[in-house]
Formats: sequence, structure tokens, C-alpha cells
Amino acid sequence: MPRTSNFTRFHTSAPFPATAGRVSILAPTTACSRAAPHFSEVLRIAETDTLHTRTHRLERANERHQVGSASIGMQPTCHKLDPESKLMCEKLEVPLPLWHTPHICKSADIKISWKGCWSERTEVHKAAALGQASLLQQLIECGASVNIVAVDSITPLHEACVRGQTQCARLLLDAGAQVDARNVDGSTPLCEACSVGSLECVRLLLERGAKANPALTSRTASPLHEACMGGNSDCVKLLIAEGACLEAYDLYYGTPLHVACANQNACCVKELLNAGANVNAARLHQTALHHAAKGAQVEMIETLVEFGANIYTRDKHNKKPIDYASPGSPTETCLRFYEAIPMSLQQLSRLAVRRKLGTRALKVVAQLQIPKLIISYLCYQ
Repeated sequence: MPRTSNFTRFHTSAPFPATAGRVSILAPTTACSRAAPHFSEVLRIAETDTLHTRTHRLERANERHQVGSASIGMQPTCHKLDPESKLMCEKLEVPLPLWHTPHICKSADIKISWKGCWSERTEVHKAAALGQASLLQQLIECGASVNIVAVDSITPLHEACVRGQTQCARLLLDAGAQVDARNVDGSTPLCEACSVGSLECVRLLLERGAKANPALTSRTASPLHEACMGGNSDCVKLLIAEGACLEAYDLYYGTPLHVACANQNACCVKELLNAGANVNAARLHQTALHHAAKGAQVEMIETLVEFGANIYTRDKHNKKPIDYASPGSPTETCLRFYEAIPMSLQQLSRLAVRRKLGTRALKVVAQLQIPKLIISYLCYQ
């Protein structure tokens, strides 16, 4: 599933498109000239660099928001190279909204200019991005394609959804826009809408057949991941109602519950857990409780434990959640309390019922012929 940046807004930077821009290799220094690689090797190195492969889509969306109507195109941004990487490049220009990663070259002085990536966006893209519904309607009536893509594979529908332009999104869909089109990051318009918390766009896309569970790759996150990253609990609730997979697994950050805890979005955590998400799901043995302990989120820790989080589980560093708490902090006090005091029979019974029912718990419990007080307790109300 970026965006004033949330701390783990993760997306993968895509490899350079073959037609994305103009590449010029500057005259290398004497020390480099004998070892200048073929440009295909430069691209290979850049594509395989995993140091900063995950980027922030919401940052990119916010950067697009800053673009004025007079100049919709993005300007290239110079990145200062990390001195620890010992790169020999002097400059590297990559448009920040496309790639935040400084793609590297180890043996030549390279200047990569992608001028024109955004200037090639069509009037349909611009109208959709700026919410100019009347202009967009005129363009469509004049025969403009609603599925035309920019060099980064962003469609007008992506542009409308990442800006929360529901009216423009509806016009595009009515004109035949592909609801599950993927951009260069592999993200669909639904991912973009979830990332910025545009509930109306999310609802519209789902009504028009958008997949709540699109196929994932190493470079994409699910719409549910995206909503959890941004703390958009209403979008989370809607996606869950549409059958979004609670255990969709991102190779870098695990399940949506991991993402919600890592980004300290307590409302999303509660929605996921109450819907039946596995509280003890792990990535490299790290659970959601580890994330909550690292973030010193006492209320979140209490919620996770109430839903059955294992306080004794150890991550790949052989550390329990309490090992990440500062000595004497409220987080440590909370976790030590749970280590010292076992759960009551009442709590254990609730956990047993919820585990047995799984994701059907809320629906089934509401139909039981038992006192409402017990139903409320079983539903964590």
C-alpha cells in the first residue's frame, strides 16, 4: 500500500524505464576513465542496489500536490551521495517523485537526466490531477484516451485518486478507464487512494470492481497495507468489509498489522485485530508487539496483549518486546506487569472463542443467543 512521510512508508523504486529519459555520461576523471562501465552495467547496479529500494509514496503524492497549475512538470533533483558508499559519481539527477533512490555508479562520473518524464503527461493527466472536471469532460468528448500513460506508467486515474479527485475519477471510469491499471511501482489506483485516505475514491473504485487483493510482488504493497501506513482507519474498515486479506504479506515489512504498529496507528491496529488479524504473525520472528514496544506505545501494547499477543516471543536478535523498552519507562512497567500477572480465566475464554471463530468472530458472535453484555465483551466493545 507513503505523503507527509510516515516512517515506514514503503514502496519499491522501480528500475529505469528504457524510454524514461536522456542519459549522458560526462567525461570521466583520469582515475575513472580506464574503468568506465557499459551503461547497461550501470543500470544493473542501480536496479540491484537494495540499500534504499523502498520509498515513500505519500511523500511523492505530497510533492505532486506542491506542483502549481502553471508548471505541472516535476523538476529534477540533485542528490548528495552518501560518503560511506564511496561512490565516484559527482552528480546524479533523478526526479524525486519518481525515484528517491540515488542510483549508483561505482567507476564513472555519471549524470542521468530524466527531463521530460513529467512534461510528457497529457492534458488528461493534468485535468485529473487538478480536479478540473469540466475540462476533463471536454477532453473525453473530444476523443482523448483515458488510459494513456506517462513514462512512469501513471494513468489519469492514478492522478485523480492520489489527489482524492472523486468526480474526475468517476468521469474517467465512466469513459472506460482501467480500474486496476498499475503504475511503475506496480500500484493500482486503489492503492493510491488508500495511501492518501481518500475514502470516497476508495468506495468508488471498489464499486467499480477494483481488486481489494491485487497480486503482490516484491515491489508492491496491498491497498490494506497502504491504508494502515497512513493511519486511514475508515479505509481499513471499508477494505476489510470488502474482503481484503488481513494476512497479506509484504516481503519487507510483513502483514498490515505490522505496518499499523510500526507507524503507531492505534485505530488501524484495533480494526485489524477485531476483524481477526493474527496478533502473533511474525516477520523474521518479529511481531507486532515488538514494533509497539520499540515505539513506546503503551496503549497499543495493552490492546495487543488483550488480543493474545505473546509477550515472551523473541525476534531474530533473540530479544523479547520488553528488551526494547527503556529502563524505568511506562513501556517497561506495562510489559513487566503482564509478565508477572497471568491472564484471568475470563480473558483466556474470550481468546479461545475468538481464535476458534477467526475472521468470522464478529458476525457469528452477534448472532449468538447470549446476553448482550457477553457479546460486547467478546467483541472488545
